[in-house]
Amino acid sequence: EIAIVMFSLRDPPIEANQVNRFLVAAEGANLPEGVLVVLNKQDLVPESETREWVDRLKAWGYEAIPISTHDGTGVDRVWEALEGQLGVIVGPSGVGKSSLINAINTSGSFSCDDSGGVGVEPVDEEEEEVELLDVGEVSARTGRGKHTTRNISLIKLSNGGFLADTPGFNQPHLLGVTTRELASCFPEIVQRLEEEGNKCEFKNCVHVHEPGCAVRGDWERYPMYVDLYHQVKDMEERALKMGSKKESREGDFIKKIRKGGKVDAEPRLNRKKHRRTSRKLSKQQWRKQE
Repeated sequence: EIAIVMFSLRDPPIEANQVNRFLVAAEGANLPEGVLVVLNKQDLVPESETREWVDRLKAWGYEAIPISTHDGTGVDRVWEALEGQLGVIVGPSGVGKSSLINAINTSGSFSCDDSGGVGVEPVDEEEEEVELLDVGEVSARTGRGKHTTRNISLIKLSNGGFLADTPGFNQPHLLGVTTRELASCFPEIVQRLEEEGNKCEFKNCVHVHEPGCAVRGDWERYPMYVDLYHQVKDMEERALKMGSKKESREGDFIKKIRKGGKVDAEPRLNRKKHRRTSRKLSKQQWRKQE
């Protein structure tokens, strides 16, 4: 099982914080084969810009494959990574997820030419039935993709693998990631803690404000980690409060036995607000006043 996290280098433009959030959400799924980053539309940007993002993601701990679904560049590497695998492809709207699946499904095999380059041998659609997906365009007004894929679909690939195509969304939720697990979603943190002699002073260190922390330092995604930590912590505290309120509401009732042994549950009313004072208590209060 593998997660393909896909972005485009242009239209819509790639954003570091968005990339970080998608990667953390994908790491939180804890798939055996890990996460593979795909950068589409490399044909729309200078080579130096593509190389800058590949190197940047490598420093984050990820292999990034630059591709172009327009001319087929790099699709063979994604094809090889998915061969015989069960994968899921996620990413913002408009980055070309459906176009990538179509490119894989219309490419029967890949072969090297005399110069060492990789060529695509297309599938004869009359001989082999392939499933092609609808593709959309990027909005001229917002610069972001339009929702073409609206449901999760499991697509059988021409290389024997299966790929779950998901609708595009710009900010994935981190509902499956806890404050305890967040650090393990950052390869940089995992690598720092695995280095010999590199150990936090406290076992329960969350790598935010503790003294003697081995993780805190001058690395690019550390401010992103701290920001996400506070976001996840706030979500956990809100969920805890909602849970305790719900439990108090559901447990705050009294049981009344009706005729025939039927048991009804009635809410326990606030005595001071809803119940009339009993005659006995009224007389006691009246006598005290005398």
